[in-house]
Amino acid sequence: MKKVLITGASGGIGLEVAKLLATKNYQITLVARREDALNKAKSVLAGTGHSIHVSDLTKQEDVQKLAAHITANSYDVLINNA
Repeated sequence: MKKVLITGASGGIGLEVAKLLATKNYQITLVARREDALNKAKSVLAGTGHSIHVSDLTKQEDVQKLAAHITANSYDVLINNA
């Protein structure tokens, strides 16, 4: 199973891409500012094993946390939609 991380994934284009890739058996990590919106977005994805990562990419601290997460995890695809 391929893994993809999508920023700006709680709505709009990011969420639509996540939905499409989830139907193609990708494991999705959704990234956005609001945990409630991310959980709602995750709940509409096909399949299992998806995750969320709460980050406000306008904040340096959150960017660093996301960079550490990406470094610690292996992703096949990054969609930078934020």
